Amino acid sequence: MDGLLLSVYKNKHETLTKELELAKHHMENKQPVNFLMDVAVLQQKLTDLQKSQETCDVLFPHTSLSKCVDFRPALQTLQGMELSHDSSSAELTIRASISLVDFSTGPVGKRRYSSAVVWQALEWRLLIENKLSAGDGGQRRFLSVFLQCLGRTDGQGAWSLTVATQLRILPQEARGQMFQKWLRHRYDAQHANKGWSEFIALQELEKPGCGLVNDGRVILEAFVKL
Repeated sequence: MDGLLLSVYKNKHETLTKELELAKHHMENKQPVNFLMDVAVLQQKLTDLQKSQETCDVLFPHTSLSKCVDFRPALQTLQGMELSHDSSSAELTIRASISLVDFSTGPVGKRRYSSAVVWQALEWRLLIENKLSAGDGGQRRFLSVFLQCLGRTDGQGAWSLTVATQLRILPQEARGQMFQKWLRHRYDAQHANKGWSEFIALQELEKPGCGLVNDGRVILEAFVKL
């Protein structure tokens, strides 16, 4: 029985290790992030691997499973990366990682921009800022999130494009649920900015167990499609 149980743990350990090693290889070689598993999935697999390691150490102290590699630095690198994309495809994903404390305690009006990317011959980026809003319970800080179109890359001629956009905050724990809002907008030179000035109250992100914050950072994305 012990031999069978040990075999199960060894197989699980080997499978999880291979998956994480593959993801780490992609990141180290700057492969497109779209080829990788979701950050939250990677983190859950790392947790599972460490638990299986600890269980084996207790149940089978005289066996030696190779110690799992710490993938947290690689995961943090992934969280800060902008997603790669095909500039002519029908979809685009832009990612930005922010420090929660900078927006919850820093000056009102603080801004953070994602890297600009070219898609459909237009330049796009995320704008994230904080704002104060008065309500029945007093003033609250909100995270404002907008998708901006900076126009044609060649700066020549009029332009417009109608897109559907999902602005979202990615879960970073197994129990976390993605926070998302959808909009549809026609972008042009006069209407180049669209989103929510009160996307989410910062106090919601500060709640223990919300599942949307890891190491004090929040990952935001804009998923855009024609």
